[in-house]
Amino acid sequence: MLVDYFVLDENNVNIGFVLYGKEPTILSHPQPFKDQAETNTRATLLTQRENYMNVLGSPPNVARALNLMRAMFQNPSGYPMERPRRGVMKIGVIFTWGAQPIDAFDDVIRASDDLRMDGVTMYAVGRSPIGPEFARLATDECKLFSMGNFQEGLPSVLPYLGSSICTRKDNIGLFK
Repeated sequence: MLVDYFVLDENNVNIGFVLYGKEPTILSHPQPFKDQAETNTRATLLTQRENYMNVLGSPPNVARALNLMRAMFQNPSGYPMERPRRGVMKIGVIFTWGAQPIDAFDDVIRASDDLRMDGVTMYAVGRSPIGPEFARLATDECKLFSMGNFQEGLPSVLPYLGSSICTRKDNIGLFK
């Protein structure tokens, strides 16, 4: 799992999860008291997203997911009046499956641009077919990963993705 690349504790990495379809929902805020086991449990829920499609709806709305992710970075604990810790790097990873409807393009680009303006380094992992919005989801082209399907593609992409994120922060010792 991607989270296996990180040291998860109060003083290092805090990970939050958003599960999305037509409507996004927060599975976990990036709260510092979440440990590796709690985080892995929530990551497992993401792999079972098909079980939640009746609640989430379809088609998947990437813009809403990005906007919810942005809100999580602005209030990482989920509690009223909490603010992010100063100096903490914000890194987002979005997994997409298929292209967004063409009428959603502007909303996706606006949400993606808003995250970048907030200082969030974004990575995007997409399953084919990807749409024209996919190239704009990540901070730069080196943070884009596309594949035919997740079952075959993720095993080779996750180590590279984890390494890329770790390299981004390794100079301050946050990662294994």
